[in-house]
Amino acid sequence: MSDDNTTVAWASLAISLAGLVTAVVALVWQAVTWKFTGAHVRVETALGITSYWGKDARSVVIVTARNLGRSGIEVTGWGVTLPGQRDWVATRQLPGNDPSSLTLDGLHSAKWIVPLHLLGEAATSDRGKVEFIGWVQLATGKRVTSRVLVVDAAHIAEQVQEFAENPIPG
Repeated sequence: MSDDNTTVAWASLAISLAGLVTAVVALVWQAVTWKFTGAHVRVETALGITSYWGKDARSVVIVTARNLGRSGIEVTGWGVTLPGQRDWVATRQLPGNDPSSLTLDGLHSAKWIVPLHLLGEAATSDRGKVEFIGWVQLATGKRVTSRVLVVDAAHIAEQVQEFAENPIPG
């Protein structure tokens, strides 16, 4: 008779442990679901190259906003913070960019491109490196910023000079 009791005890322990594991998994799932219910915007800044009309490759700073949450959120503006905490903000719609003000739906992204020569004159540095920080302004009043993008000052000066000698047509 004691073998039957031991078997039942082990079976009860296994069932209770399975129930405990199921409860913990359900609790973690609920926490993750709650975390991503709203809008969660992440901003990235990168250096890239673009070509206008198939020629004249130019360096650009790319600001990308990604909504990792499920709910949409309104972006009311974007820009780049230059050295000295000065902000560069687009005063007109640049070709190929998403609108400055838009609703960023859940799991979607928007991208804005700034030719480096536009930032170059405002971002002079004698240290050899220039730091840019991309940002977006949300309708909630919150500003979300990217990590620092470090660009060689000589490259910026080269782009400014190139644009002065060969401006982009149109």
